[in-house]
Amino acid sequence: GLMTSLQSRHKDFEFRAITDDIVPLVPPPASDSFDDWQALYVKYAQCLADIKELAFEIAGLKLNQEKGALLLPRGAPLPTPEVRALFPPQFEFRQDGMRIAGSPIGTDAFMQEFVQAKVVEATAKLAAIKIVGKKSPHAAHRLLSSCGLLCFLAAIVLPNICLPFLATFDSEVEQTFF
Repeated sequence: GLMTSLQSRHKDFEFRAITDDIVPLVPPPASDSFDDWQALYVKYAQCLADIKELAFEIAGLKLNQEKGALLLPRGAPLPTPEVRALFPPQFEFRQDGMRIAGSPIGTDAFMQEFVQAKVVEATAKLAAIKIVGKKSPHAAHRLLSSCGLLCFLAAIVLPNICLPFLATFDSEVEQTFF
């Protein structure tokens, strides 16, 4: 299959699949030199080309180039313009974080920003539930008690990142409920 073919072509990388996302895990170069980082980026660009080719060939899937990113460790050099040109234009080299299958991965600040944005979204939904509550308190109660607006978030983000935002949201839920 696809994963076996990728692994045989790129023995230095590990591959994970989550639903329709393929995540290549790439170890940093041993020497940490500028030239070795550039060589690694070239290998990664070839890996992306192989993912695109094999996904279509084996499964008829098309690579969503808008979702492509590589999370770099702090201090890693960015690719040179020549190496950057090997990647799709939308591909991002990130040093703060990225989302994988809807989960934030990266610095605390990146994950806090992600959680805060999700809490803002969920709080907006509470406003809609308040409106429903004026017409049907029972329906609003059911929505509040069963919708689990942020359950996924609480399951995927570390508690020390999530808790301050979830506590604020819980207060909003309580105000909506009462």
